[in-house]
Amino acid sequence: MIDGPWLSDETRAGRVARLQGIGVTDPKDASYGFGVAKYGQYYLYSGGTPGYNAVVAYDPVAKTTIVALTNLMWESSGGAPVQGLFARITDAVDPVVLPQ
Repeated sequence: MIDGPWLSDETRAGRVARLQGIGVTDPKDASYGFGVAKYGQYYLYSGGTPGYNAVVAYDPVAKTTIVALTNLMWESSGGAPVQGLFARITDAVDPVVLPQ
């Protein structure tokens, strides 16, 4: 995604260069583009399929990868349960968390 042998350096740079803000008024500004999102230092991908919800995030500076997977696609409130799980994980790792 952001590092490793699967994509060329040129392709990775092009994906990151195309990230656009999504209107979040936060110093860490969330952005998205071409199949990858960024929030704070994390580059991430999230998604779901019936019965599952997941987020995979990578911090290229700390070389940290976080994978969170739930077997519930939506909470009764309508939110994605993986967001809360990911926020708790990142709180434990560092002070950057995804907005809920």
